[in-house]
Amino acid sequence: MKYSNNNNEWIGNSNKAIAILRVSTKKQVEGLSHTIQAERVAEWIKEKGLDLIEVFKIYESAKDSDSRKKYHHAISWALKNGARHILFYMGDREARNLTDNEYNEKLVLQDRIVLHYVQERKILHKDSPESDFTARDYQAVGSKDFSRRLRVKVVDAMRRKAEEGWFPNNHAPLGYIHSFPIDENGRAKKRGSTIVKNPNKNAVKQVQREFELCAQGYSVASIRELIIEAGFVPPSKVKTYSKHGIEARLKNKFYRGSFDWQGIEYKGKHELIIPKPILDAVDERFGHKRVHRRASVEKGIFSGGWIRCGHPECGLQIVCEHTKKKIKETGEKKEFKYYRCSNSRGVHESLKGMYTTEEDLMKAFEPALDRISITAQRAQEIADALNETDRIAKEAIAAEMNGYRKALEDLHKRRLSYLICWLIE
Repeated sequence: MKYSNNNNEWIGNSNKAIAILRVSTKKQVEGLSHTIQAERVAEWIKEKGLDLIEVFKIYESAKDSDSRKKYHHAISWALKNGARHILFYMGDREARNLTDNEYNEKLVLQDRIVLHYVQERKILHKDSPESDFTARDYQAVGSKDFSRRLRVKVVDAMRRKAEEGWFPNNHAPLGYIHSFPIDENGRAKKRGSTIVKNPNKNAVKQVQREFELCAQGYSVASIRELIIEAGFVPPSKVKTYSKHGIEARLKNKFYRGSFDWQGIEYKGKHELIIPKPILDAVDERFGHKRVHRRASVEKGIFSGGWIRCGHPECGLQIVCEHTKKKIKETGEKKEFKYYRCSNSRGVHESLKGMYTTEEDLMKAFEPALDRISITAQRAQEIADALNETDRIAKEAIAAEMNGYRKALEDLHKRRLSYLICWLIE
């Protein structure tokens, strides 16, 4: 059956229509937002007597045909479901590249689709005058040129931003956010953002905890398990919280004060949220094969649990970390021991300033040691106890060695009996 609407032959054999409402990014909320486009489309549908069977709301750029997966899906869906009429808010919402422009023209000339540009009140069908197709081509060329010029401006602006020390990527690493300047009306500007520490303390604690666990020797798989157990990751995001993402963060230059942009490394101005000793320990780990799933923290004179954190809500044991540093003057690699709270409960937001050396701890104990004195009798008792401990240890070793000798003798006798039986047979 052929539909008619005030003798408009472009309706063809179907009045089914779809609307493709496109914005370049999710941040585009003014002027051409989905809501505004939908309102104009609804008015057009009513005026032209069309049957709107599907609306596609798309967030993607129109400048590159190969990247327009959602757009191509919408066109394919229309062809498959007999939706003859394709509605766009205006011409540049359809395409800003010549590939899609040519493809849709072929579909129009084959009388498979009719294009509607609602804001411009234009309809393109197979019997449209040649001038309409030519005007559409000029508009496509103009849109493509605009996209090309805009791309050059954006690339230059982002490079300048990187040179000034600010990360130009739209997605800030975990623990950071983009902070936009405020205009005279108290509204956030769309440009000129800087990278700052995320006010969401949970996000900052999560990435800090990932680095701390890695510095303590945990594998990436173990880090993932412990972070989930600690409740940092919402249940809805557990599946997407991957080992690959954790490892990428642990290796990311950004947490060390720099970043790469277009193949060049830049020094960043952002605040560092991971203490340097932890970063050094993480850097030391990568590139070395680990045999243990969960490596233990290095031992030191004051490790072992007999010194604990003084924070009233913490009270966990002090652990020792070994860090190797290169002495600039001599080129010699020297090992340093640092003591800090294990922070297994995540009480401390940051361990910055909470590291101390073995030498400093020894000095702190000196006044107490100076006040300790023992009598000659107590000294003799201590010596006797040490000698007794040494005697018991030697006896235990001797007994163990005798056990090994007896086992070897028994093994030799069994082999000899097997040999005799074999010779007799």
